[in-house]
Amino acid sequence: MNRILAAERTRLGLTQGALAERIGVSRGLIQKWEAAGNLGKASGSQLQALSDLFSVSTDYLLGRTTERKAS
Repeated sequence: MNRILAAERTRLGLTQGALAERIGVSRGLIQKWEAAGNLGKASGSQLQALSDLFSVSTDYLLGRTTERKAS
């Protein structure tokens, strides 16, 4: 499970469906990202949309850093 994506989604009080609607993807894709444990298949624009929505860096979303914001 992608704990970062699920945690950020939960922090904002969003369901998978609501998150999907906010960034313009299907609920099934959000579910797949969370179940697969990574966002490796997400496009650059999808990662950027998530990053903007959650106010975190894309590196944080991808698990490359523990810092929420880019330095």
